[in-house]
Amino acid sequence: MPHTDVNSLLNHMYYVMLRSFLAYSVEVRPVSFRGPEEMLDLLRRIAGEQREFAERIGEAIRNRRGIPDPGQFPIEFMAWNDVALPRILQHAAELLEGTLAAASAIAEKEPAAPVFHFAREVVNLTGRHLAQLREMLATHVGSA
Repeated sequence: MPHTDVNSLLNHMYYVMLRSFLAYSVEVRPVSFRGPEEMLDLLRRIAGEQREFAERIGEAIRNRRGIPDPGQFPIEFMAWNDVALPRILQHAAELLEGTLAAASAIAEKEPAAPVFHFAREVVNLTGRHLAQLREMLATHVGSA
């Protein structure tokens, strides 16, 4: 695979992790969370893990003499600024399902390192985050 294609795929994963809905909810969204404190803690923890992982991908891009492109948060995220925390987590889970599918497709399509390895890590990390969100939502159904 040409050098630029690898960096392009890495940059895509970098963007997906760095500019996730959860990251938006922590970094940009107005601080008016309505919901259980445990949900807010989980939101912050997942967003932090995504950011740390994005930094690793960014470093891999720089090591390949590329430039990490963080992009911007999607404008659609602004529609969620005044939504209660349980619904934020539900929407985040829905979006993570798409991330999981996209990363799985990248891993299947590109078996070469480092793309394959990062795509598999995105799958593992996103799968774990999705399970944590679902568990939290199941625990707090009807209580928020």
